[in-house]
Amino acid sequence: MKEASFYRKLRSKKVLCELCPHLCEIENKKLGFCEVRENQEGVLYSLNYGRLKRTKVLRIEELHLFHFLPGSKTLAITTVGCNFRCDYCNVSDIAIEKIKPILGRTLHPKDVVKLAQHNKCDSITYDFTEPTIYYEYVYEIAEEAHRVGFKNIFATNGYIQEEPLQKILPLLDAVVFYLKGFNEENYNFIMRGHLEPVLFSLKIIAESDVWLEVKTSFIPKLNTDFQEVQKIILFLRSLRPDIPWHIHKTDPQYKMKGRGPMLRKDLKHIYECALKLGLSYPYVANIAHSKFQNTQCPYCGSIVIYRVHYQFKKSYLKDGCCHTCGHVIPGVFQNPAST
Repeated sequence: MKEASFYRKLRSKKVLCELCPHLCEIENKKLGFCEVRENQEGVLYSLNYGRLKRTKVLRIEELHLFHFLPGSKTLAITTVGCNFRCDYCNVSDIAIEKIKPILGRTLHPKDVVKLAQHNKCDSITYDFTEPTIYYEYVYEIAEEAHRVGFKNIFATNGYIQEEPLQKILPLLDAVVFYLKGFNEENYNFIMRGHLEPVLFSLKIIAESDVWLEVKTSFIPKLNTDFQEVQKIILFLRSLRPDIPWHIHKTDPQYKMKGRGPMLRKDLKHIYECALKLGLSYPYVANIAHSKFQNTQCPYCGSIVIYRVHYQFKKSYLKDGCCHTCGHVIPGVFQNPAST
């Protein structure tokens, strides 16, 4: 447990949490929306600080990062809690349900970095649930990680206020941004949030020096309307047409369990629309065909990074450029691993 950052004290021992756009006004001895920030006698505490619920070593590609240290390994970590309540959540056991009491392995920030070193990782990823709600823990780990030469990856839904986002950006090397659609009604009633703050965060990150890739999980009859898909593509293109966009099908769980995933042909159609409307690097997850997971030069069409099933196989890049035509491929490609 640690005193929270980004809150204001109000009258009668109430506090206003200013970490995310929920802006919870929390009475004494009560929790915020995320259920991991508690007001104790007028002081707001992060209850999940230092309590790791899940750790896993992953290939960087499993995070939907295709232009960031391809072939490397990352230590992915999380605590319990989230600031969304997605009706289709795939990790509701740790994000929504069974949060109390706050359980997890107690690990100091320096020990998290040592764990990454022990597993021969190049980076630490704050993932699975929303890292914004364990902000203080992320910040301290990220500081230590940078101190000893590790990269930091923030996998986020983007529901964070501008001040905490701007403060942590200098400690981040890459962001995987989960853009869940482009419909305010769905963000409100399905996720229990709002779209506008998400887009604002995405714009801030896109304009920063942090490497950015975007993932959208598509669910039938939720966010698959062509007009909504088109809005996503055009918004990303307006930020930067070379932002990699990962088109993902998910098997909905929690309250939407049984709805079923998207058909492959529909995912392929979204992929073709992304190319047609001007995105340079769309990818399709969940499809084994390399065409949808390879990185191709948008200028000449040559394959510059070859992958199979989220596995990096070979890089043909030459000093970050296409080996055929010399076109610059955006990303962070220092010392890519080989198999």
